[in-house]
Amino acid sequence: MGQKSFLQPTLPAFVCRVKSSQAKKLLTLSKVNHWNFRVLGEAPYPQTSIYTGDYWIVPLEEEKEPIPQWVAKRAVAIMETGVPIQGFVVVHEALKVLEAKHQPLKPPKIPYEKLGRAAWVAAKVTAVAVALASMAVIAMMTSLAFMTGAVMLADPALIAVTEDGTWVLVACWER
Repeated sequence: MGQKSFLQPTLPAFVCRVKSSQAKKLLTLSKVNHWNFRVLGEAPYPQTSIYTGDYWIVPLEEEKEPIPQWVAKRAVAIMETGVPIQGFVVVHEALKVLEAKHQPLKPPKIPYEKLGRAAWVAAKVTAVAVALASMAVIAMMTSLAFMTGAVMLADPALIAVTEDGTWVLVACWER
């Protein structure tokens, strides 16, 4: 039995459950450097930016905001290990500025039985028109907010996608 070298640290128990040998190598790099990488799961590498759930997933090549230097150093360290990766993605939490927290508008209750026939029809048409116009204005404001970029991106994270499709969280930071 030989002695363990400090260059070959013992992997923690949770690393042993990771199936990907590539992800295990990244977790070893993380441990040696006192970083906190985490395996997130498996998925194909996105070829372009996508919106899914509450997140924007952007390939690093398409990212418009600069990443912090300490994050870039981690990415370089990963590339220098020789672990084959498909690429890096930056994931942003998309916080909607205009959230629809209101109840759908309903026509007001009008005592139609107390009105004459013509007044009853006019009141009902007016109530429906007001409700539809209100919904149209809300929809227009919401779509305008998204078209003008009123979606805030917060808490970005850099993720390495290994050649076998394992997503490894490399770093998170605040803007």
